[in-house]
Amino acid sequence: MTEQEFEQLKQNTYDDLEHRVGRVVREHFGEQAMDSVKDTLLGMTQEQFDRWKSADARLLPYLVDAIWKGLDPITEEGQRIAYLHRRWITLGGLLPYDVKNHRKLAELTAEEGRFMARYENEVPGCAAFMRDCIKAYTKSLWFAQW
Repeated sequence: MTEQEFEQLKQNTYDDLEHRVGRVVREHFGEQAMDSVKDTLLGMTQEQFDRWKSADARLLPYLVDAIWKGLDPITEEGQRIAYLHRRWITLGGLLPYDVKNHRKLAELTAEEGRFMARYENEVPGCAAFMRDCIKAYTKSLWFAQW
């Protein structure tokens, strides 16, 4: 892929995020949240972009498998799902991580149609399971701080 094609891929990826969830992200997390996503995403190297996309690509199969197996969100698999989601929302670790915002996003995942659709299109129940995985993950991080 040429540098120009890569730059266009990043722009298209951002435009898609903006179209799908930009308004909701601004409403719940502030204008600066989408600005940070834009700046970070458009500034990524090919290697960073590939790592970020890899976290996203690995997330859904783990999520679907956990639903089919009837796993509990507090299992190692559930926590792996939450961690991969963390890697995805922080653009592969390039943005700062905030436990409180991750929990808020978990709630939106199970309540807000645009967030929910991403997971529910795979298998019904995925959005609620994702929320519960993230809640357990962030709770363990919160306790680890004390």
